[in-house]
Amino acid sequence: MQITNNFQLNFKSGKIDRAGQRLLSKRLKAGELDKFIDRFVKTHEGTSYNVVLGAIRRTPSKFDTLDACITYDKTHFRHLEEGIISGVFLHPKSFMVKLNNQIRKDLISIATNGHIYN
Repeated sequence: MQITNNFQLNFKSGKIDRAGQRLLSKRLKAGELDKFIDRFVKTHEGTSYNVVLGAIRRTPSKFDTLDACITYDKTHFRHLEEGIISGVFLHPKSFMVKLNNQIRKDLISIATNGHIYN
């Protein structure tokens, strides 16, 4: 008798794309950049959602700002963007705090209501 186990754990993670790394290298010091990337990856490693941190070039203002695409499953996702003023005056850590708070709210909303509130 042969027993096969097709059950696969679906662990997702956090990733930073090339544009996001380029923007973070402009806004953070060299030592801070490595710590920021390590902490971001460790925070979202093995979670039930997938986060991709990137950058948006805002054409009229020529400012790059951070953005994040969060995918919870096939039907639930969210896109967050850092504001222009936040991108100029605030540290990227403030966007990470906003991102983590939104993920927490979304997971609670999906668990209790079955969908994400805007």
